[in-house]
Amino acid sequence: MNTRQSLIALFCILVSSGISSASPIPDFPFIAADGSASREVAPTNASIRFTVLAFSKSSEEATNTVQAALGKVITALKAEGVGEEMIRSHDIDKSAVRSRDNDTNKALEILGYEVSRKVELKLPDLANYPKIVRVLMTADHIANMSSNFDTSTREDVEAELTGEACLKARKKADLLAKGAGVTIDRVYAVSNNSLEAVRLQFSSRYSDLPSLYGANETPEILLFVPSTIELSASVNILYKLAP
Repeated sequence: MNTRQSLIALFCILVSSGISSASPIPDFPFIAADGSASREVAPTNASIRFTVLAFSKSSEEATNTVQAALGKVITALKAEGVGEEMIRSHDIDKSAVRSRDNDTNKALEILGYEVSRKVELKLPDLANYPKIVRVLMTADHIANMSSNFDTSTREDVEAELTGEACLKARKKADLLAKGAGVTIDRVYAVSNNSLEAVRLQFSSRYSDLPSLYGANETPEILLFVPSTIELSASVNILYKLAP
């Protein structure tokens, strides 16, 4: 085997590490490269999720409490400019709460019922966001609140970021090919989903992260609107080498 063939074989081994022996891989020399790009943008809209929750020995009483609390909070939200079309409430969920044996953890008699209803608010703008959050923070029987910020320009920004990520991946691939003394023929695969044929982490992924947190949908609701959110795209591309 000459030097060129050895390098090509090495590339195939490196990019296919972790592939199970039962999974097929391309039967030609190839290079895999990834690229990513990100951008800070100002949020323009948001969604807020919360749960209306109540517990009682009587399931009827718990249900009535949830309905009354939901009605009260919706009235307060409307006063802050939230329209009916911006509110989406889900079906009521009920579960029995039981005592448990200390030794076996076996469920015993029913202590009462927990009734809940999930609600989502879609805010087309952020003008009243702090006031809306305050309504929820001060309302009784409201729990599990989270906020998710977005931008109306997401589609355009993601398209641009994907193009930038692809260019970076190509630059990496060109450097690898140059160092190995080989030539790239064409792109063989790039996809939104994992390519099972080679079991590599090929994907086109988007993420949107508030600048102050590690995830766009925060574990707790943000009291104020973040100045920016981060949009990012990353791609993994498989390039076929020229014979």
